[in-house]
Amino acid sequence: MDNEHGYSPLHWAAMNDHEGVVRLLLENNADIAARDNEGGRSPLHWAADKGHEGAVRLLLDNKADIAASSNDGNSPLHMAAKHGHEGAVRLLLEKNADIAASTNDGASPLHCAAMYGHEGAVILLLEKNADIAARNKFDRSPLHMAAMNGHEGAVRLLLEKKADLAAKNYDGNSPLHVAAKHGHEGVLRLLLERNADIAARNNEDGASPLHCAAVYGHEGVLRLLLEENADIAARDDVMAQWQRCWCAGRAAGGGRMEAAA
Repeated sequence: MDNEHGYSPLHWAAMNDHEGVVRLLLENNADIAARDNEGGRSPLHWAADKGHEGAVRLLLDNKADIAASSNDGNSPLHMAAKHGHEGAVRLLLEKNADIAASTNDGASPLHCAAMYGHEGAVILLLEKNADIAARNKFDRSPLHMAAMNGHEGAVRLLLEKKADLAAKNYDGNSPLHVAAKHGHEGVLRLLLERNADIAARNNEDGASPLHCAAVYGHEGVLRLLLEENADIAARDDVMAQWQRCWCAGRAAGGGRMEAAA
């Protein structure tokens, strides 16, 4: 019986971790490769997504396609990494899941683990030599994803493995830019301790990390950068064009007077 989402009984059993039911269905030739209508996910996708190790193991033992790709390009390993299910990640890696598999957006499993700050999954993937310099379609590295979302633990792990501090995404922002833009003081501190370039400029408008902190009003980040002697007189292309050339003036123009002080 399939419902409107196209879930087969095996899908339901896998996503709810009913190992006995999964085993019984497989013994009766249930379609292990069935895909749902919602996202083109197999029973293995759902077991990995939910972190159900018993169901994952049963499906793998019965030759489920470990490289199956959902409609958005996610493999079971992507799903397990995204949700931080270390046991499922370990099982999939033991069966030689493709650590370099890419989603439709170009994300690797390491991108997924870093984006959501799942340190255990990051460690497991790095132990298997996941590409720390991999880029998604926006030219973001795993370090960009961890920095953007404020995940200090994941940032620290990536830095310990020599992730590129100077890597630039599609608009030229470094990990330091994105940490400053999103106000993640802890991440910013970690990057500065590793000598991230405080004067780096992006490609979009020539902004430095200080510009990013000022325009979004992140006062704590602004103070950290100024303590590290960031250039308060630096001009970006937008400010030069409109004769709004002072970083602090840009913050004040957004109604953030304290940040400009």
